[in-house]
Amino acid sequence: MLGKEKNSKKILHSLGIGDNLRKIRNDYNLTLDEVSEATAIASETIRRLEKNQFEPKLSTLEVLSDYYRVDIIELLARKRRNTSIFSENLIKRINDFLNQQDFDGLKVFTNSLLNSSDFDLISSNINLKSFLYALKYIKYDPVNGQNDTISILEAILVNMTPSSKEKNQNMYPFPLEISISLILSVVYRQNGDYQKAINLLTNLISRIQKLPFINDRFSDYLSVSYLNLAYTYHSSSNPLKVIETVNESFSNSNVNYTRTTFSHLLFRKGLSLFILGDSDHEAFLITALSLMDEDTRNMIEHHLLKNYNYVIKKK
Repeated sequence: MLGKEKNSKKILHSLGIGDNLRKIRNDYNLTLDEVSEATAIASETIRRLEKNQFEPKLSTLEVLSDYYRVDIIELLARKRRNTSIFSENLIKRINDFLNQQDFDGLKVFTNSLLNSSDFDLISSNINLKSFLYALKYIKYDPVNGQNDTISILEAILVNMTPSSKEKNQNMYPFPLEISISLILSVVYRQNGDYQKAINLLTNLISRIQKLPFINDRFSDYLSVSYLNLAYTYHSSSNPLKVIETVNESFSNSNVNYTRTTFSHLLFRKGLSLFILGDSDHEAFLITALSLMDEDTRNMIEHHLLKNYNYVIKKK
């Protein structure tokens, strides 16, 4: 068997396509023939799918998804192995290391991937390979703090797509690229580099908007990008741009909001209205606080009192 065929079979098996389909069918106590009769998919096709013997068509998965009442395509997307730059597990692990600024742990994790039995699959993915090598050769000196962190994150972004970055700065962003950009924007803001953070976030929002398909993950990225942008404008003492950013996010149909993100966007707008002396500020602040958990609400009320001598009126 050729190497390419071996890799293809290995990927199919690791995705758990057959395991998922067989488990779902068994959960319903259905035979192959019963599924075949109901879906018009040959029982032999279903059997081979469950044994990971060939790659299913999207149309076949759609039919099975409807019949089983389970989005099988979404399940498969979440099963991507670490040799995919879109892998949920890879994205989560790297985000955790970056958020904790555990660069030593990140290097160990990266080396474990590069030295794994999947090295051939990783080498065949130029974007993932370049990205992992950028992580592997991170140099971090805690004495330099934020400046070192900024240099590392900027270097990682440059290495995300080395073959095409020069040709098109507005190319579709990888999920990992967005995550790293968001972390970098926070570090820029903490370091007082407000314009760098603003430029990064506005470019990020624009690039996400250009995606041909914006799923839940990218909708969440949009809301977090808008919130970070509003926060940055607030930190740079520009309340009018805060309000403009929040209004833009609320009018964007591609944005998904968690309760936390929504409440903090409302708070940023309410605080900016207060700074500008607009009487509408109270409604936004009260609504925002009502959506927050008790600990967050107490912290923000303390912040308002300490920094703005402002007390929320209790209803």
